[in-house]
Amino acid sequence: MRAFLISFLFLLFSYSNGYAQADFTLLTWNIRDFGKTKDELEIARMTDILKDFDILAIQEVVAGYGGSQAVAKLAASLNRTGEQWDYAVSDPTKSPKYMTERYAYLWKRNKAKLIGRPWLEKALQKVVYREPYMARFLIENREVVLMNYHARKHDDQPEQEVKQFKNLYFQNYIEVPFIIAGDFNLKDKHTVFFPLKKAGFDFVLENEPTTLKRKCDTKGKMRNHPIDNLFYGPGINCQEGFVVNPIRGCFDLESVRGLSDHLPVVARFIID
Repeated sequence: MRAFLISFLFLLFSYSNGYAQADFTLLTWNIRDFGKTKDELEIARMTDILKDFDILAIQEVVAGYGGSQAVAKLAASLNRTGEQWDYAVSDPTKSPKYMTERYAYLWKRNKAKLIGRPWLEKALQKVVYREPYMARFLIENREVVLMNYHARKHDDQPEQEVKQFKNLYFQNYIEVPFIIAGDFNLKDKHTVFFPLKKAGFDFVLENEPTTLKRKCDTKGKMRNHPIDNLFYGPGINCQEGFVVNPIRGCFDLESVRGLSDHLPVVARFIID
């Protein structure tokens, strides 16, 4: 009995001093040309897709003013669902001509707190087409660093960018839980990921297609390439991961492609 009470008091003390596990959901989505189109009905449909998750990492926000406006409209729409949301939009990336974009984060205020301001990772500016958008969040007294990333196209050798991530992690972020969210334009089995996998990183999805075909094929399949994912490091446990697929059938494919030619990827993480 005495041993039980000691164990119970230790557990209670641990939780009261900030040692409770941090449990949260993270969604990543390449929303094609977010800001050029996307009318109110599309924003409303996106809100229905996104509202149940805690932190959103968005790629391919257009570099012009319309991109920031679109993110603000999405945040306002999410706020009307009953939760309070905050958001941050990056500056335009330092990219080759016609490849400049912005990124965005949106998060529920009651679930995550932003530490400082998000930043474009200057350490990678000269070796990637679109430098990642970094952010530090505090979730139930646990800090996590998120890296929001949109790789160059698959035929432009995105592995030349990804191979830089090992040094970035070991030099700057090894002491904190670290998650890379985004469109890698590479399959999770690519050998360029092996160095980080040896360091304890893993993907949420395994060979799970996340892009949409223009039309359903003869077998009714509508998904193509497994390139969107969440890559998480030591100190983080993935409880579940999945692709959010709002398509009701082949008749609905064109409508969903109006939102994006990519589907969102979600994971529920626990930070010990």
